[in-house]
Amino acid sequence: MARPAWLERALESVQQFQRFLHDVRGEMGHVTWPSFLEVRSQTLIVIVTIFFFGAFFYVVDGAFGRLIQMILNKFGHT
Repeated sequence: MARPAWLERALESVQQFQRFLHDVRGEMGHVTWPSFLEVRSQTLIVIVTIFFFGAFFYVVDGAFGRLIQMILNKFGHT
């Protein structure tokens, strides 16, 4: 007895997913993983960069805020 078409499509989808997972597992074997020291140093670089840009934007935001406040005060707006 033949299977219904919807069941065939469902089974084919499951088989495609299984092939996909098999291929992913094979490709993961080709990945060059960074060492612990590389991860640690790159993480430190990211953290320092975030703090640098945070401080930079804090200063720039404050400067523009003061500039805009001075302009508004000069023209009589509070």
